[in-house]
Amino acid sequence: MNMDIEARVKKVITSCIAVDVDSINGQTHLVDDLYADSLDLIDIVFGLSEEFDISCNENDLPDMTTVTDICRVVENSLQSRRGVFFDSSTTIEHD
Repeated sequence: MNMDIEARVKKVITSCIAVDVDSINGQTHLVDDLYADSLDLIDIVFGLSEEFDISCNENDLPDMTTVTDICRVVENSLQSRRGVFFDSSTTIEHD
């Protein structure tokens, strides 16, 4: 996982939910561990869109349960913006 992306994701989360950044790690679950409600999740999605200048919406929420999940969604969004798509095992250039 890209550490810069992880740090920026944590910054977005802590700006939306009153939680200390040191209490968040990759496996932190937004709902179960941080008690995020639906409005918090929407705030996080919009915060991510602004922080990373990516298109991120409510449809991405099912894939964003932990910090690691969020980082993966952000990384894929950044890569797709550049025309490179990732899955768990390969990189494919896209025209």
